[in-house]
Amino acid sequence: MVNLLIILTIVSVFEVPLSKIFNISFNYADELLIIIAFAYFLFSLIRNRKEKSVKGRGIILLLNFLLILVGLVGNIIFLCQSSKIAIAADIISWQKFILMLVIFISILKTKNAGSYYNKMEIVSKYIIYFGLVYEACLMLNLIDLCDAPIRHGMKSFSLMGHPSTTSAVYACIIGLLFTNKKKNIKWILAASFLCIATFRTKSYAFVMIAMPLLFIDYSKLFNKKNIVKILLATFVIAALIVACSYKKVEYYFLRSAITRAVLLKTSFKIASDKLPIGTGFASFGTVASGEYYSNVYKEYGLINQQGLTIKDHSFVGDGGVATIIGQFGYLGTIIFAVCIAFVIKYVFKHIKGDANSIVAAVIMFVYLFISCTNETVFNNTYSILFALFLALICKRSNKSIKDVVV
Repeated sequence: MVNLLIILTIVSVFEVPLSKIFNISFNYADELLIIIAFAYFLFSLIRNRKEKSVKGRGIILLLNFLLILVGLVGNIIFLCQSSKIAIAADIISWQKFILMLVIFISILKTKNAGSYYNKMEIVSKYIIYFGLVYEACLMLNLIDLCDAPIRHGMKSFSLMGHPSTTSAVYACIIGLLFTNKKKNIKWILAASFLCIATFRTKSYAFVMIAMPLLFIDYSKLFNKKNIVKILLATFVIAALIVACSYKKVEYYFLRSAITRAVLLKTSFKIASDKLPIGTGFASFGTVASGEYYSNVYKEYGLINQQGLTIKDHSFVGDGGVATIIGQFGYLGTIIFAVCIAFVIKYVFKHIKGDANSIVAAVIMFVYLFISCTNETVFNNTYSILFALFLALICKRSNKSIKDVVV
């Protein structure tokens, strides 16, 4: 069953190029994956009901359930989305990270973790190798499977259908390979190049954070003598990122006419108008809210906003945290934030002192938090890959491996 779930995860990530190559739609691979995984998870819980529950899992599942409840209450009260299919699809999409991470950690057995990790490490290297070949062909105008957008006068690397998705996949691979960084250094550098080749600001920021960590001796990282140096380095890196991305921040979030700024501004209006909950699932800032056009866009005068119209809703997922605020309101946003905090605690509790794995998990969460400023990360298809790789890192670190230990 684990092998099937891993295969479906890879298919989900590559759904766009696979659809174009084989002329078959793979659009529902991620939904199928979640349904199968959840059914197997429930079956495993019933079969092993006498076993002691994993500490921390229950509170995450409870908070996730409360978030679903808040969303459904919003749907029932405000009736902004009339399609039950859209609501169901959106509920499933919000399970792609939180629920799938809990499931992967629960069903992966520690004794087999090393084997699965090694398989995914090999698969990741093949994805890097194929990406390098594809990028070379793209630069030479020999192939373009995904209609790569132009940035800086060059085609953006978009192997997974969109540069943002492609950037996320290679950032996730970098995280996985960090667990054995000495052996994988050339592959990490290659993946970093591909990440940058997407020409996304988040990719630049992520690589600027990850690269210094690639050359640090973690055994000395938390030495008291180095605390000042670490804080100074962190400040310098943060300052560089802000300096490099300020124009982008100003353009996308401070100018009121830009769709991302409009979505963020509107999300606070929705949360205030529908206090304490939002408008519910598939109502604002999600793919389902565009495909099954939500009444929210009409109510708040967004039907003529670029990328939010009935015919063209291509920018509907650009809101990031705005989607959470709008759909779940202030109450749901608090529940979601607390849930993510418990997820992070849950992950690091499983890692148990393996320094390479700690840093790997840290940079993966860093990428997710950077990305959530301008896209819906935690219900995006690539978040399933993050969930799988984080689970592999957690389970692998429980084995007796000869890595540097803090």
